[in-house]
Amino acid sequence: NKSVRTTQQQNEPTTTVVVRNLSFTLNQDIFTNFLTSLNIFPQEVQFHYDQNASFRGLAFVKFGSTGQAADALRRLQDRELCGRVMQVELKRRGCSSANTSSLRINTEPLHPPPKPNWTRSASEPSAISRQQQQQQQQ
Repeated sequence: NKSVRTTQQQNEPTTTVVVRNLSFTLNQDIFTNFLTSLNIFPQEVQFHYDQNASFRGLAFVKFGSTGQAADALRRLQDRELCGRVMQVELKRRGCSSANTSSLRINTEPLHPPPKPNWTRSASEPSAISRQQQQQQQQ
């Protein structure tokens, strides 16, 4: 049964810790140095970015084992970084980490996701056309 398997997967131990409430001005080097100062050595750190390639204060920290993830969770609980108290939890299975940038692939330049196409349809008047129409009506 598919729903049983999905529930079982979500209940399986995870090796990823989700860190929220990080300063939007934080960079990956400062964050990994902070982890190292707490004797936390992840396999990978991924920062979450929005469509405009702006950091959103969320990081996924992946470890080699569930024990390492649990230990990091304990060490990071209620810690402050850059004036903000971090919120930490184990990542739920099946949650996507789309829009992330990973330290593992940091040798390549980071490219922001493509910007959405905000073109208007031909039937939609432009702001200038609307202003002209309003002036003509007056």
